[in-house]
Amino acid sequence: MMLTATSGACALMLIMGLGFHPVDAARINDAKAIDALLGNEHNATGHSDGQSTLAAFPDMWFGLATAAEHVEAVYPNDPWFAWANRGHVRAFQSEIAGPHPEQRLRFLEEPMVEIDLAARTGVQVFRLGVEWGRLVPNHPAEADGPPEINAKALQRYKEICQMIKDEGMKVMLTLFHHSMPLWSSAFGGWLEDVTVVHFVSFAKAMAAEFADKVDYWVTFNEPHVYVLLSNCAGTWPPGPE
Repeated sequence: MMLTATSGACALMLIMGLGFHPVDAARINDAKAIDALLGNEHNATGHSDGQSTLAAFPDMWFGLATAAEHVEAVYPNDPWFAWANRGHVRAFQSEIAGPHPEQRLRFLEEPMVEIDLAARTGVQVFRLGVEWGRLVPNHPAEADGPPEINAKALQRYKEICQMIKDEGMKVMLTLFHHSMPLWSSAFGGWLEDVTVVHFVSFAKAMAAEFADKVDYWVTFNEPHVYVLLSNCAGTWPPGPE
């Protein structure tokens, strides 16, 4: 998870490695780490009053962020899982960490674990992403036509957005967070102009589907980082091939 705070054009980001722990106990410890970072006091039930610290910054909006590939379970044609199984993810080659690329958090199945952590800190915004390849598992028949959406995945994302709003937080949704559908990678990914057409169609579909759920939109997360580490350096999928 990433703790963010924005005020005007300024932003503060503190990385909280919640997204990389497959064990629930580790996430509990991270919740305490967040409270310690914010200086929150714990009440008799062991929960913190996150508002006590954040209220000191009335002109700033604080938020917590996740990325789909960090916190969601593996799915068919998962680009990062396929990349890891080809030996390209160093974290899964170490004796300590792996190889266990299939072990991730279970955000889609148990979203309230992370949502509760965020709500306990008193932040106002929860940022999450939708996985393009999970929502559009097959190559669209027409580049500029509406994509065929996985209805089950779409409904689950909508339910999670509503859970976030029910906890009193605003929803910030990221459309592309360093994960390219395998069907797109097979045709060259962002190196091909048609990918832009596919993504525009996907973005339009998401805007229509989530119009009543999302407060803020993020089109691309760090596009320069993705280009440098995928097509240039070849350390991220789909690589320079």
